[in-house]
Amino acid sequence: MGCMMETNSFAIVILSLLFLFIFLSGYLLSRSGKPFNVLVLTIHKLLSLAALIYLSTRVVRVPLNSLKFGLVAAAGIFFVSTIITGGLLSTDKNLSTIVHRFHQIIPYLTVLSAFAVLLVVAGR
Repeated sequence: MGCMMETNSFAIVILSLLFLFIFLSGYLLSRSGKPFNVLVLTIHKLLSLAALIYLSTRVVRVPLNSLKFGLVAAAGIFFVSTIITGGLLSTDKNLSTIVHRFHQIIPYLTVLSAFAVLLVVAGR
């Protein structure tokens, strides 16, 4: 049990740092306006992908009951929705404000669900 708690604490720290830098780079992008700085946009996208992959590798090792599966599915939907809305915003097209608003809200749901997955997968 001690090893599981240490591993889970480490996972929380790693995921926290990834999300912190995702939000910081997203903030920089939102303040800079279009056209987006390619380096910052690339870092933002790669960090998002890294967070998704990191969380996925944590989940794949654990047997999932229906509650855990539902939580993992919700987190996955939030992750994918965040990536899709972000991808749409990074295009040169003028999109409706609804896409922008979704991309402002869904990342918070992604963070909450990701940490919930870590806690549930650890058996807490």
